[in-house]
Amino acid sequence: MASDAAPWPDQDQAPAFGGHAWLEAVSAGFLPLEVQPWRPREFWGRISTRELGPARVALVSSQAHTVRRTAPLAARSEHNYLKALWMVEGRCQVEQGAHQSLLEAGQWAVYETGRPYSIQFADDARFAVALLPMELCADWCSLGQHLCAQALGPDPASRGAFHTLISAFEHALGASAAGFDALGRATALLVAESLRIHGAPQLAPDRHARRLQDAHRLVERHLSDPDFGPQTLAEGLHLSLRSVYALFRTQGTSPVAFIQHIRLEHCRRALTNPALATRSITEIALAHGFADSAHFSRLFKAQYGVTPRGWRGAEIV
Repeated sequence: MASDAAPWPDQDQAPAFGGHAWLEAVSAGFLPLEVQPWRPREFWGRISTRELGPARVALVSSQAHTVRRTAPLAARSEHNYLKALWMVEGRCQVEQGAHQSLLEAGQWAVYETGRPYSIQFADDARFAVALLPMELCADWCSLGQHLCAQALGPDPASRGAFHTLISAFEHALGASAAGFDALGRATALLVAESLRIHGAPQLAPDRHARRLQDAHRLVERHLSDPDFGPQTLAEGLHLSLRSVYALFRTQGTSPVAFIQHIRLEHCRRALTNPALATRSITEIALAHGFADSAHFSRLFKAQYGVTPRGWRGAEIV
């Protein structure tokens, strides 16, 4: 990616940080992290950040160091984000869960902030990072988790995301707040499209199964919308309402039950997510499209055999 990337903006105006100041600069630019320079006395790093609406991006140049998002740090955050990292020069090793990859210049990777991760950067590293709200990359849940912390090669969409990110640092850019917001959303959409490209081998080959996967992604994209139902699902799939009912009849279910099942599954995971421990059950239900907490509790117990409160308590214990 380095060879065909947009020109790297001049960072000479960005202050050079060392020691504890680098920890503060990195944590302020993104989310709290543990930072450990490999050679503290010789370490230096430069970071330039931009707020792009719901997204946050940064350009970083640094000497060798390790950053860690520990379990306690992840648990303190109320939101889970998707992070994309493009190596422009140097190399790094990224690790999350069971995945570990070495990124060379020209490669990129994605990982989640709601789970622990670590990245080891070698000397003379130059890289770009985007912090993206998970809802802007809705396909991550159903398509992309197997790509977490994997070294990904460039494709038109990932190149486009990188170039869009870089453009936010052009000195001549006089974008309004709406313009920066558009840049952030464009970056997220291009990252999501690239994940779909890299996740294509996981897609079902037949048309029927692909439609079911498309339906799953549509529901996840509209989890917070209580009005999302069979009709809007049909419109999103470019099918008639009758065809949508026929599609789910082959699975022994209905569009309503399908939507309800996905909402409940996301609620079930949210109830045991340490990052959401301070959120009430009612807040979680409303955030996933249930308009009535009592109705949500009845549906949850019918599907899982335990109340939402009982499930959360059992998992915490």
